[in-house]
Amino acid sequence: MKVSLLCFWLLCVSLPLQATERSKMENEISEILGFEQTVEHYFVEYKKQLFKLYPNLTEEYVELNYAPIFQYGKKRYINAYMKGLLVYSDEELRQLIDYYKSDKGKWIVNKNLESNVIVLDDLALASDDFNKVFIEKLESQQ
Repeated sequence: MKVSLLCFWLLCVSLPLQATERSKMENEISEILGFEQTVEHYFVEYKKQLFKLYPNLTEEYVELNYAPIFQYGKKRYINAYMKGLLVYSDEELRQLIDYYKSDKGKWIVNKNLESNVIVLDDLALASDDFNKVFIEKLESQQ
């Protein structure tokens, strides 16, 4: 009975420590891969689209009235990225961190961050193009 209680106690103590270690590794990967910068860039592009759709809106008005919603959105997007890290075991996260800290890993991360900016910018343009073609088609059918 005492052995069972000791094992249960050790399990209860070790689980939060493992969770904390896992969280630290996930945060480190997030920082290395620039999740926050990517999300921030996405929201800059999103606001540009918003101002195109609603020309009467101003940056000040949006910040004053909708800042908490944008903060929520950014947090939600970061959480989505973090959720994607669940596919990795703890050992795989350790290996990724070690790799991304190597010279080759740093090079790949930097190239991916550069690529993300280009992709996000072009996705905004693609969205504009798609909306334009879609609206033209709708209007031509009326």
